[in-house]
Amino acid sequence: MAGNYWTSSQYKRWLLTKEELSRRRDEAAPREAAAVRAVVVQVLQQLGARMRYHPAVVATATTYFQRFYATPHASVLTHDPLQLAPTCLYLAAKVEEMGQPQPDAIFEKLHAMLADTQDALLRSMTTPRLATAEMFACEIELLEHLAVDLVVFHPQSDLRSFAEQNRAVAPEIEDTALAVLSDVQASDAGLVYPPFIVALAALYCASVAHGAGAELEAWLDELNLHHRVTRQCIDDILLFYEQANDAALSKAAVQWYLAGRRPRDLAVVTSSSSLTPPPPIAAVGFPAAAPG
Repeated sequence: MAGNYWTSSQYKRWLLTKEELSRRRDEAAPREAAAVRAVVVQVLQQLGARMRYHPAVVATATTYFQRFYATPHASVLTHDPLQLAPTCLYLAAKVEEMGQPQPDAIFEKLHAMLADTQDALLRSMTTPRLATAEMFACEIELLEHLAVDLVVFHPQSDLRSFAEQNRAVAPEIEDTALAVLSDVQASDAGLVYPPFIVALAALYCASVAHGAGAELEAWLDELNLHHRVTRQCIDDILLFYEQANDAALSKAAVQWYLAGRRPRDLAVVTSSSSLTPPPPIAAVGFPAAAPG
């Protein structure tokens, strides 16, 4: 993407410390809320694939989704994430110049995806038929929460640059790193680390998974580029995968969500809709912790 990250709104207003993010959310059950958001990000990503949107559109949409819930008074308990997710995709498609998407087409794909899937999670995550007017109303509130900061810098571009610079990064390592970046869109990494740090962390995790961790760590030492922060990001990615595969946490998140949701006008929730624990994210053999 053209432009300078260091002068962007992403750096100035959307790069937060973990403490700032926690204060903004003010959640009584942060682990459970994060688990619910992660479930819906998976739905958003699959919906983007169904719509055949470029990965950049999906990445931008997930960024909008995460930013929305990083603003005060925005919670999955009061703002229906299954209504927000397709709205984020609708807005991202326009911002990324993918033409004028039709809200009805997005909703139809969403409902068809939930109806046709054999995945128990997606079968259970039903939402009422939504009208175009509801998406437009949701889009207005989304833009307000985003403060119309719509340009997004993604770590995928940095990852490809790093892969070109380092001969130790084989194509399969780069592919795995891109998969890691896709997974961690469901985490807070994009809110608390610059894109290039997330790219380096994903690249390291992928290298370890393919038995090339030593070579990449030596390269990271040569870079001397925010090494401590990169290691923190690696640890956060590993923790994300650990929690994503925590069945007890998933069950607790479902119970917390169903018991506590209190939808506002924006949210559209019926008594028949429900959540079930998310399926485990595919393990790729990451280490138990970042290198010391």
